[in-house]
This record gives sequence, structure tokens and C-alpha cells, in this order.
Amino acid sequence: MKSKLIGILLFLLPILITAQYNRETSNEKTFESSSFYFNSHFLNPYGIYNFKDVSVGMIDDPFLNLYLNPASIPDLGKKSFKIYIDFRGDRSKYSESFDYVVPTYAEAGSYVYPFYYPTYRPHLVIEPEPLVSFGFILFPVPRIDDKLFFTGSYQLIRKDGDYYNSPYPIYNFSPAQDAFGNYYEGRGEFSMYQRYFGADEIFTNAHLISFYTGTVISNNLSIGLGANFMSHEKSSDYISTDNYPADNYIQRKIYSYSQNKLIEYTHIDFNGGAQYKLMKDFTIGVKAGYLSGNADQSYTTENINDTEYRYDTGGTEYSIYKQYYSLKQKWERDGGTKYAGFNLQKEFGTDKSARLYYRYTNNSTDLMNSSSIIDTNLYASRWRDVYDNYTSYNGNSYFKDTRNGKGERNIYRHEISVSLNWQITASTTVTSGIYYKNEKEKIHSREPVRVERTSTTGNTDSGTEFHEERETKTLIWNSVTDCWSLQVPVIFKIDFSKNFGIIAGINRIVDAWEITDEVRADIDSRYRNNNGVIDDKSNLSEVYHYPDQKLTEDKASLLAGFNIYFTDDLNARIMFEPEFEYFLRIAQWWISFSADF
Repeated sequence: MKSKLIGILLFLLPILITAQYNRETSNEKTFESSSFYFNSHFLNPYGIYNFKDVSVGMIDDPFLNLYLNPASIPDLGKKSFKIYIDFRGDRSKYSESFDYVVPTYAEAGSYVYPFYYPTYRPHLVIEPEPLVSFGFILFPVPRIDDKLFFTGSYQLIRKDGDYYNSPYPIYNFSPAQDAFGNYYEGRGEFSMYQRYFGADEIFTNAHLISFYTGTVISNNLSIGLGANFMSHEKSSDYISTDNYPADNYIQRKIYSYSQNKLIEYTHIDFNGGAQYKLMKDFTIGVKAGYLSGNADQSYTTENINDTEYRYDTGGTEYSIYKQYYSLKQKWERDGGTKYAGFNLQKEFGTDKSARLYYRYTNNSTDLMNSSSIIDTNLYASRWRDVYDNYTSYNGNSYFKDTRNGKGERNIYRHEISVSLNWQITASTTVTSGIYYKNEKEKIHSREPVRVERTSTTGNTDSGTEFHEERETKTLIWNSVTDCWSLQVPVIFKIDFSKNFGIIAGINRIVDAWEITDEVRADIDSRYRNNNGVIDDKSNLSEVYHYPDQKLTEDKASLLAGFNIYFTDDLNARIMFEPEFEYFLRIAQWWISFSADF
């Protein structure tokens, strides 16, 4: 029976900030999650950033009603065809440091949670808004059959942004350090001439498509089917090169550094629903669906350094440094999302109505990943002091980390919304309610890891030092995140005339997280040689249990907008989110048009 040595290791923040090799970090932790992944897509005409969740089930809109239940027959009055189009601006956040606004999606993609924070936190990249959104509703044979309808939508995302790194790296490359994070002695100083700076960008391209169809079976029963498809791709490059011509008696620098990301995601989602009118003023509906998705990601980094320094024409003093660093990572997530729910609507006369909906979602995803890290360098120098004494320094280092991992991820989500719509006057309507969401995410992964690293350094004064480590282990990562969100919106719609009206709203939001994170390293063998002192162990375990986290965030968001009615069949809506942070500004804007035929 294997004997297990259990060590409980709590790492301090300053250590994590400077760590070159985060040996306890799972490669799966560096996967870049997105708000799109394994979630149903739909056209949301009121989905401005902080009102996206509460709009479904509270605001009476044909596209939102179809997402709630595909059996919700759109009401176009005497018309048979409706077109909708909108143009959206990305939400931005004021930056104190640089005195300009930063897109929220870019901020969320980079360092929402700093990489040195010890506890893993679910890292969702908030994707940019669509460049254009288009939707239609069609009753194809209104005069013969006004009960059959078709709807569809298409959204296009094309966006350039700044390149960003992973918040949870395994290895932080640092020039002039050996495989154990030690700086070489006697490094020479010289000027850096950047000859060329290449691309530093990330490009997002996505196509989002949805379809619905339904019909009325009887006076009280309607049914509907829905489908949505998504193709999402993100590619990025960071390239920096520097090639300063060399001479036998002057400085020399050859430098090349590149990073590349490729992220691809696709899903197909089918759902169906039925809606039954129990009484004249009371309707109940059910909906269920299944989504199948796949996410593939790859990340490659390569760095080449070749530095030479000469001080005098005799060539007796020099500094040579050569380094090659390579990192290759891949991830694949395949999974499915099952969801089901019900909706209720009760009319109270002609001026009031209440709505309720509940939805349960379960996502199960298989995880696969691989990683290969290589870092090699060679350093040598010789210097002369004022007494013509020479001191020589030399060193060489090698680091390699290879791994392949598998695991599973499960999400359990409950959503419930209760709302009241009240038409106070012929021109004024108020909508208010409560939205609650609870979500638990569980991640379990196993990664066999093989690590090799050696370092030899020395100088004429202190002699030579030698360090070596060979390790074979399996990293077992378990993470549980339990979060909930409570939102209370109040939205007013006021028409001042037959051609002009306003929308005004506020949403109070409280979000909370409880996070547990643990990594266990089951070590089959670990060999260490520190200047001849051998430490050879096998069959032991180390547990990295990070402090549990309980976090809460609350905020209030505003919504404002204008409705412009050009005719009874053509209107426009301008929506924006005002924000008071140091000064009044517009954090996000939308412009939409709709026409009935």
C-alpha cells in the first residue's frame, strides 16, 4: 500500500506575485471561458448590459416572448410581417488611470481577476455587442391561416481589440532567469533599440442565428419549435521583434517574441414549447430544450533572445546571453445543456397583468487539455575591475513541463422571475418585478505532469552550483463556485404624443459568490539534487487548499431611452445607460428600428 504524506500548503500573495513556475496551477484553469459558451442565444431588443437578465419575462416584446416560450403567438394586429434591426455600442467603463473609457468586454477579457490572486474565480469574457442585429416575424398566409408563423434573427459580431493574457499562467517567462527563478550574476547593461513592433490585437468574428415557428392548435392551445446556431471565433497575435546589427566591438541584440491564440466555438440548440389558456385571463406554458456545443482553444508562445555585449576592442570583456522559450497549450470542451421551465400569465382587467417564469438549466461538459513548456538559456560573461582582476560568470539552464489532462464540468442553474405590468394611464405604463438566479459550478480535472529542470551557475570567486529536479505527478483540481444574483427593476414607459415617448428605468442588482478551490498533487516520484544533496521521494501527496472566498457586489443601473413613432407602422428607439462616475457619461447606447407590413 502506498504511504501518503499530506502537506497543507497556504501560499502568501507576495510569493505568488513573483513566482516564475506556478507548479500547482492546473492547465485547465487557464481555459478562457466566454458568456456565449453552452448558453442559448436569442435576439433581445432590450438587452442593454445590466438589463439583459430582467428583460425576459418582464417586458412584453414578441422576440422576448418567443425565447420565453416558442408557443407564444406574436400579436401584430392586422399586420402579417414585422422587421426589426438594431445597432449597438459596446458598454465601456471609465478608467481612472488613463482618463478614457475602456470597453467592458476588453476589461473582462484581461485582468478582471489578477493572476496572482490565490483562489480561482470563474473567468467569463464578456463578448462585444453585435455590429448589427436583424429579426423578422412572418405570418405567411394571413388571409387563409392567421395561426401559423415563422420568425428568425441574425446577429453579426466583428471586433478588433487589444491582446490580453491568461489570468492564471502556469509559467511566467522572465529573461535572464534560470529554471529555478534565480537571476544570473554579472549581467551587463546596454541600451535597447526596438527596430520593429508588430501586431498587438485580438479579432472576434461571430454569427448568431435563431429560428422559431409555431401555430394555434385550438382556441386554447398553441405549440412552437425553436432553434439557434452559433459560430464564434477569436484569433489574436502579439508580435514583437528587434534586430540590431552586430559588430565585433559594439552591442548586439537579436530578439523575437510572439504569442498566438485561436479560439473556436460552435453550438446547435433545439427547443419546443406549448401554451394553454386555462381561463380567459390565465395562461400557462412549458418549454424544454437541448444544446450541444464544442469549444476548441490553442495558445502558442515563442521567445528567442540572442544578446552580446563588447566593451573594448580587445574583446577581453564580454557578456553573452542566449535563450529559447516555447509554450504550447490546447483545450477542448464538448458538452450539452439541458433546460426546462414553465411560464404563467394572469390578466387583472384590461390595465394590469402579472407574469411568472421558472427555468432550470443543467450543463455537463467533458474537458481535455494538453500543455508543453520548454525554457532553455545559456549565459557567460567576464569583467575586469580597476585593478585588472578578471571575474568570470557562466550558467546554463533547462526547463520542461509536459502534461495531458481530462475532467468534467457541471453547472446547475435556477432562474425565477415575477413581474407586474400596470398601465396607469392611456400613455403611461410601469413594469416592476424580482429576478433571482442561483448557479453552482463544479469542476474536476486530472492532469498527469512530467517536470524536468536543471541549472548550473558559477563564477571565479564562489565556484559552481548545480540544481536538478525531476518529477512525475498527477494534479487533481477541484473547484466549486456557488453564486446568486437578485435584481429588482422598475421601468417606466411614457408617451407624450403619438410621435414621441420615453423609457426610464432603474435596476438594483446584488451578486454574491462562495468559492472553494483545491489542488492535490499525487507525486509518483520526485528527485532533487542541490549541489550534491540528494532528496529522492516517491508516493506522496501535497494539497494546495486555498482560503474559501465569500464575495458580494451590489450596484444600481439606470436605463433611459426615446421612442419615436414616425407612423403607426414605423418607429425607432434610442436606448442608453447613463452612469455617474466622476461625471455623467453614457456607458452604452443602442439604436433600433422596427416596421410592420
